[in-house]
Amino acid sequence: VEMSKSPNPLLERSEKELEEADRRRRMATSYQGFQKQRRCLWQLPKLMGSHFLGAWLLCIPAQVAQPGLSHSQQSRYLSRALGALRLLRSKQRIVPDEAAYRALMVACGRSRSDRRAELVKLFGLLRSDGIFPSAVTLGQYTRALAEGYSKRTSGDDQDDDATVIELASIAGASQRGVEWEAALNAMDGHLSPLEQHGRRWRNKHGSDKIDDREGVEKKKRSNRSWLPVVYSSSFVPIRPEARHPEKSIQLVAMWSRTRACRNCAYIPLEEEVQAGWDVVGGDEESSGAISCPRCNSLFVPMLGVRHFTMEEAQNSDMNSKASSYELSQVADFESLPPQICPRLATDEKSNVLFVAYKSPASVRAAMEQYVEEFGEEILSREKLRQLDPELFYNFFWYCARFSLPLPLTVAQSRDESPDHCIAFAGWDQAVAERACYSAARVLSSSLTDTCNIADHIDPFDDHPLLSRFNLQGFYSSVWDHEELSKILVCLVEACDKRDLKPVVECVVENNRQRKKNYHQGASMLEDSAVELDVYRTILYLAKYQC
Repeated sequence: VEMSKSPNPLLERSEKELEEADRRRRMATSYQGFQKQRRCLWQLPKLMGSHFLGAWLLCIPAQVAQPGLSHSQQSRYLSRALGALRLLRSKQRIVPDEAAYRALMVACGRSRSDRRAELVKLFGLLRSDGIFPSAVTLGQYTRALAEGYSKRTSGDDQDDDATVIELASIAGASQRGVEWEAALNAMDGHLSPLEQHGRRWRNKHGSDKIDDREGVEKKKRSNRSWLPVVYSSSFVPIRPEARHPEKSIQLVAMWSRTRACRNCAYIPLEEEVQAGWDVVGGDEESSGAISCPRCNSLFVPMLGVRHFTMEEAQNSDMNSKASSYELSQVADFESLPPQICPRLATDEKSNVLFVAYKSPASVRAAMEQYVEEFGEEILSREKLRQLDPELFYNFFWYCARFSLPLPLTVAQSRDESPDHCIAFAGWDQAVAERACYSAARVLSSSLTDTCNIADHIDPFDDHPLLSRFNLQGFYSSVWDHEELSKILVCLVEACDKRDLKPVVECVVENNRQRKKNYHQGASMLEDSAVELDVYRTILYLAKYQC
């Protein structure tokens, strides 16, 4: 990847800001094992969320200033960034640092419209978070205010209320291209709430209550069920010469259940991998290695990635038993759902890519290093994927985990390579691939009839892309499994009585019977090779079946 050094507006953190981040990190992490000497249980997750938000906002100035954007498209990108900051700060209590605020100020200054109202509120939030801005931040703030004033006085400012009119009256634009762009944005249920919260930055104090009535009514009428998969989108701004979206969409399945400990064969859960970042100092910290929760040996967690075209996702058989388990001739691992199986499947698919699972702090540090080395030109989807696939897929993974779109700039490809990309992240490979299959069916039926796109989207469905993801029917054989059906019956009764002790006793008794049955045929097996993990079994049945 050939890139020239371009001047950057000091988006990366300074030495003083890095020292402050390291101080916060040492306060949030422990020195003597898992969750010991930690002042607050949620300090480390919030700190990691703050690092991701900083890395995400780092890309917004380049995304807003990319050439060829209409005013409406630029306003939507900036509204999503403001909405993301507002939602993560209010609902998840993730507080951004000074560099994150500064990046958003730079993006407001690059906007074609007057953003002084948002800038004043941003500076007020920065001060309310206890941050005393440096000279660099103050300089970017005053510069953005001056640019907003000059745009207002010169008459170049355009109001956001005119974005709909502009979108419908683009000179020379194809009406079909406008419909495709609206259809793609409507498919991603995360974009509309972000834009709505972003536009509320200009509202006066107390006017949010009126705007919230529609959202409250929608929540009352919505019967959304829990889904084991999340997603993030990266859409090309559609222009008159754009291809049909159905022919240029790529689906990506991503999962974290990829590697077990070499010593004890334990497969860590997602929260156990993240708890492994609770280490200060050491060579294993930079390499991404974590300690096994069971035997404390070091291993590197991985992320699995598999790409699909629309045709491949619809034609692939997601329910086929193409993988096998070790020791399957002894224990009934093939009949168990992969979420509770104590062994990993041996996948022989050649188009599966594995990358190291990095923490948000490592992802942010790597992105800042590339920006310092190559400038903001590196904050492009294709360039970053070619230069560092490990960083790219980790960043895409966290965008899906936080339900945010990928903020990297993307241009329409001149060849037959896909323009639009949607990533689905889940703990298990089968669930992530099933989400790609569901999204392909929804997109295929919706984008072929863009004139009646509203007929294909439920206005009270928060996730149109996953509207055909049948969670209850995915592993319906659980009720036919002799052991799991007994545990599930106890769990249903326990939910009414609010007492899980009988459920735990049922799983323990079931493990005793399993050891007795399977050890008769193979006495050399360890107990963990045939037992069901109590926590994972109850968690799976409660989430997927109840």
